Amino acid sequence: MQRILITGARGQIGTDLSVELKKDDDLHVLCTDLKPPEHAPINGLPAEDILLDVTSRDAMRDLITRYEIDMIFHLASLLSARGEQKPDVAWDVNLGGLRNVLELSRQNYAIEACSNTLVGALKVLKRLFVDTLAVEQVSQSEA
Repeated sequence: MQRILITGARGQIGTDLSVELKKDDDLHVLCTDLKPPEHAPINGLPAEDILLDVTSRDAMRDLITRYEIDMIFHLASLLSARGEQKPDVAWDVNLGGLRNVLELSRQNYAIEACSNTLVGALKVLKRLFVDTLAVEQVSQSEA
């Protein structure tokens, strides 16, 4: 039986993915997210939901080791609206979480997918870059 970890399993993509994967009896799907499930099981399917902060490499490592995870679908991220309000948190979750997944994957774990993490992070970085340029231009014009 293949053991799959989904980070960000309560998000739109994670919810749909977990429902589809859980239909396969040859898969053991472990759903993780920062927020607890509002309802369980998902669409009548057995759910194994665990709270996980992807910014904690130790917590992620412990989970991967305990459940002998074979594959990771990394979908945890802060999307643009919330990420723009809290850019430091978005940086930690989106890039720090991705780094943790990549580092743990490098240590003999397989990474299967990375989705919203990079999209959200790039939007935040772009906004920070544009804001920085605007401040610099105002400062130069006042000088």
